[in-house]
Amino acid sequence: MSLTHLMLKHMRVYEKEAFTFHPRLNVLTGDNAQGKTSVLESIYMLAYTRSHRTNADTEIIQVPHPFTKIEGKTADKTYELVVSGQGKTVKLNGGSVDKLSAFVGDLSVVMFAPEDLELIKGPPKLRRQFLNMQGTHQDKALMGELSRYQTLLKDRNHRIKQVSTLDALKNDGLFQVLTQRLAYSAETIMMHRKTFLTALSARLTAIYQSIAADGLTPVIQYLPSMNFYDYADQLRNSVDRDFHTKTTNLGIHRDDFVINHVTEDFKTHASQGQIRTLAIALKLALVAWMKDIKHVRPLVLLDDVFSELDAHRQNALLTHLDDKTQVFITTTDLNLIRRENLTNYTHFAINQGKVKVSTYE
Repeated sequence: MSLTHLMLKHMRVYEKEAFTFHPRLNVLTGDNAQGKTSVLESIYMLAYTRSHRTNADTEIIQVPHPFTKIEGKTADKTYELVVSGQGKTVKLNGGSVDKLSAFVGDLSVVMFAPEDLELIKGPPKLRRQFLNMQGTHQDKALMGELSRYQTLLKDRNHRIKQVSTLDALKNDGLFQVLTQRLAYSAETIMMHRKTFLTALSARLTAIYQSIAADGLTPVIQYLPSMNFYDYADQLRNSVDRDFHTKTTNLGIHRDDFVINHVTEDFKTHASQGQIRTLAIALKLALVAWMKDIKHVRPLVLLDDVFSELDAHRQNALLTHLDDKTQVFITTTDLNLIRRENLTNYTHFAINQGKVKVSTYE
């Protein structure tokens, strides 16, 4: 899979701009706040319909315009996303798509950005977001199950707040049905998460070792909030606590995972350089998982990665991205990328949203 063209209209610093991409390597250079990352952000949004930089969709709209339009083309598909104050609309091959969930993941993208360091050392909700977005990739049934779980969870929490006494809650028919259905949904998602993280961990270990060469052996450990048996019984046994806290305390919405070396948590014992390398290796493991299990080659977006990597780590990183994988790199200075890694590529020099293009074969 490769993105051949990208058209931006009223997207951050871009009034109107069109890009034609190299099938292998694309390097975007320029000072900070000139528009480099906005290009990667646009590609990411075509895959996930949301930004990796902000939770407020309207922030990407160029003032004073009422909307942003992003359009991307591959060899056989056209993707379109429009963001306005009224929400988001998407089209695939010119036809409207009613549900965003039917659009998400059709274009496969894996991104590394500086914010991804928080995936290792930040709060659990970021790792749950990773599981929800990446672990369901191209699995519409699993995406549907996740949506169903979230609806059931909302309904169960609402019922907890509605019923006035603990005894009444325990004997409430609707609450019992919601609990049983939530347990079944949680079981389905937990089994998938366990399989996904086991496969990711096997790839992460080898990739990290080849890049870092520091003797550490990172392993992903899944930390579900429930045990892998009697899911409904566990929820029923937690009703007292749920009633007093007015929320559901067990379930996949409380899941987490950690990355350990032997028994030490990387989050608390690793250096900043090791955490950065680990975050990159995790995303490369995700690329490998998509190729091996999902049989797709995602677009790889590397935002400000190379400035902190020495020659060995640069070469090791690119070694894990074969010639059929399309890569997008941003950097403030082209000289931060070693010349032996710059062959057959297109260079986009960006200044205040204006683009100068050079291609080298």
